[in-house]
Amino acid sequence: MSTRMLDRLDEVVKGKRGKAKAAPVVDAQSFAERVEKKAYELYERRGCKIGQDWQNWFDAEKLVEDEMIAER
Repeated sequence: MSTRMLDRLDEVVKGKRGKAKAAPVVDAQSFAERVEKKAYELYERRGCKIGQDWQNWFDAEKLVEDEMIAER
């Protein structure tokens, strides 16, 4: 798992002010798996275009974070 992904997960858990919130809904491994699945869904939805893998991944991270927040 990338350092960037762990940092973003930490931001979701702590929030922007650095105050600890409730425990994350999923652990880091589950988060990574959800992002991977969502990134592939975006890849397919966007016509399986080569060269957009990073954009798909970053967009998937944001979508999964939003889903995690909504699940709280």
